[in-house]
Amino acid sequence: MNNPRFEKALRFLLYGGMIVVSLLYQLRPFNDPDFFWHLKTGEWIWQHRELPAGDPFNFVSPAVEPVGRRFTLTAYWLSQVSYHLIHDRLGMPGIVVLKLVVALLFVLALLKLRRGDPVVHAALVLVVLPLLFCLYPLDRPQAFSFLFFAVLLARLEKERTAAAAPSGWASGLVVPILMFAWANMHGGHAIGQVTIALYLALEGVKYLHPALRPAGRERYRRLLVLGVAGLGASFVNPNSWHALQIALVPAPAWVGNTDYLSTVRYFHNMDQPLIFIFWGALFLTALACLFTVTRPDITRIALLAGTGYYGFIHVRYVPYFMIAAVPVLGVFLSAERVSRWARQALLAGAVLLVTYVIWNEFPSRERVGAALGVNNAYYPVRAADFVIANDLRGNLYNTYVWGGYLLWRLAPERKVFVDGRGVNAQATFLSGSIALALAQSVESPMYWKNILKQYGIGYLIIPREQTCQGFVFDDTSGLREALREAPEWVSVFADETALVFVLNTPEHRAVIARYGTPTERLLGGG
Repeated sequence: MNNPRFEKALRFLLYGGMIVVSLLYQLRPFNDPDFFWHLKTGEWIWQHRELPAGDPFNFVSPAVEPVGRRFTLTAYWLSQVSYHLIHDRLGMPGIVVLKLVVALLFVLALLKLRRGDPVVHAALVLVVLPLLFCLYPLDRPQAFSFLFFAVLLARLEKERTAAAAPSGWASGLVVPILMFAWANMHGGHAIGQVTIALYLALEGVKYLHPALRPAGRERYRRLLVLGVAGLGASFVNPNSWHALQIALVPAPAWVGNTDYLSTVRYFHNMDQPLIFIFWGALFLTALACLFTVTRPDITRIALLAGTGYYGFIHVRYVPYFMIAAVPVLGVFLSAERVSRWARQALLAGAVLLVTYVIWNEFPSRERVGAALGVNNAYYPVRAADFVIANDLRGNLYNTYVWGGYLLWRLAPERKVFVDGRGVNAQATFLSGSIALALAQSVESPMYWKNILKQYGIGYLIIPREQTCQGFVFDDTSGLREALREAPEWVSVFADETALVFVLNTPEHRAVIARYGTPTERLLGGG
């Protein structure tokens, strides 16, 4: 028999590991460029006390936004305003604290899903965390989707499987309140809507045969009322039912994002070994379902099959599968026939993963400084300072990956050409054509120049070297080379991260006279 004191001490060690892992991952520098356009949008909404009807930050966007683009502008308003208010009062350190709070609440929600041996479950949670935090740093509103999905599952599972039926209806308010908040913080609430519908439908199907082990009728009626209330609350958002359609059927431009890679391609392209945790969980979950085939829980099997399939073909769904799989794996690995080796393997895996995280993520003074501010090595911080200090005007050309940061720093006085919202697919494509300095044909070798002229581009902010990878076509090596043979463009700023070029026009005469530098001196060669 296990020693209760030893078991308790072991659990507390595992909880400590969860806190360490959560803290170290939240002290990563902000390298997700989308965070900044969320922050800027929250500022705009708070200042104007309304949601944007058009795009206030991108000069290429149409005056009237179609439904899909309006979703991007309005679907995250509650999380965006929260980001802005915290940043306005506490700066980036406040955002780091928010990330850590969300991470710890997420851990707590995962622990609430326990349905097996406490040590096995805690070790499972600790093994899962590095994968989830590595795949998706909690820099964006999607962090709330992961938290809310875990809370929703814990609530639905308690409603249908708890030993004693919940008393009173006050606890049931969690579901509609959660769904309302989720629907106004991130489009991932569509997964919550599908999950509720799945529970309501399949728990009802169980009444067709006693072998499916239906819940008591009173319990199912309560689940039905709470589920319908949750679904109703989820449609109280700026995009109503359109949000479900857009979230489940993404725009073609988004499908090229890393989020939509299969786990196999993600492992190959990103060289991410932690994806093996997902594959291992997928295999063990399939085994767990096979072992219960004589007494199947069709609701749980359907949830695992759906999230597992979509997680395998699109890495963006991996967190949802892992959240759904943790309680099932906890029961399976707590079974008498496997618990001895499972506990040992999980504890060894937890120790190895915590060691791996500490080794890779332990923060130096420079790293903490970058996490509590803006990473100067990744974003054009000084280039934006230069533009503001010298009051550069006109339309800006920028690369996709820097659009969110430049939007935050420069808009709405100065608007960007392209950014991570992907609200204008044509601008995204044309941005790549410029970055590569493409010729449309032999007869039109200056196609990229024609685009700049067509959109009235007055200055460029581009990477000095290809040090970061964007969505598409962010390699500006072709453009940097072409600028050698473009005397109408004059370099006026350079640091180790970014270059700024201005068009040689009368409005830029003063800044060229003061800062103009021959392109060959910056880029080498002649």
